[in-house]
Amino acid sequence: MLHKINKNGYTLITMPEDVQPSDAEEIKSAVPKLVRKCKDIIAVNLECMKRIYSAGIGVIVKLHTEARSLGRQVCVVNMAQPVEAALGSVRVDKIMPLFKTLEQFELEYNLIDFPGGEDCVMCTGRRGKKYISIELAGMFMSADHADELRAFLGTLPRTPATYVIDLKKVDLMDSAVLGVLVDFAARIKKDKGCVVCARANEIMEEFISMLGLGTTFMCFRRLSDARAYVQERHDEAV
Repeated sequence: MLHKINKNGYTLITMPEDVQPSDAEEIKSAVPKLVRKCKDIIAVNLECMKRIYSAGIGVIVKLHTEARSLGRQVCVVNMAQPVEAALGSVRVDKIMPLFKTLEQFELEYNLIDFPGGEDCVMCTGRRGKKYISIELAGMFMSADHADELRAFLGTLPRTPATYVIDLKKVDLMDSAVLGVLVDFAARIKKDKGCVVCARANEIMEEFISMLGLGTTFMCFRRLSDARAYVQERHDEAV
């Protein structure tokens, strides 16, 4: 069967070493329920497979079809050369991205676990074509955290780019770290982009208000409101 694990910004689904035709229908019947529990970006991990045949390809296509119906993206990662060749021969690369390694996939989608220690983690994942969602978690209370956040944000695309920064899991940020976000928002705005924040806790809201940062980026209490705002801006732009 398929093994699923949710990681920062995406879900990793690992395929078994071999998929026999007699097993394929049972596996595919479990796919809709499995995909509903996944994040918006799904990486199908083929590291256990030395070769792949039609039954295995059928499972991957089923994952893609179910994910697409929910507005989610499936990618294939960790392919041996014979597996990559087999998928290419039936043009799977025309309907979903293929990556030789998991690292290449994470780099392409900016899905990065930052080495900020146990108290600080950052990750980001694309959501459709209208905006990029960034999730921050933990406490950001040191110069090192500010430097790590600055380096992390520096890896993200500048133009055209719209960002939703989800602060739900952030306990607290000091002024230096908030200053990094302010600089990032100002840079993106200069490049005709937009940065908004959502779901800050009461302490963070008060801190942002006290520092007068509401004029730099809008803060929404609900993530759905932040997404609706940036989607409306995108639709107006096009």
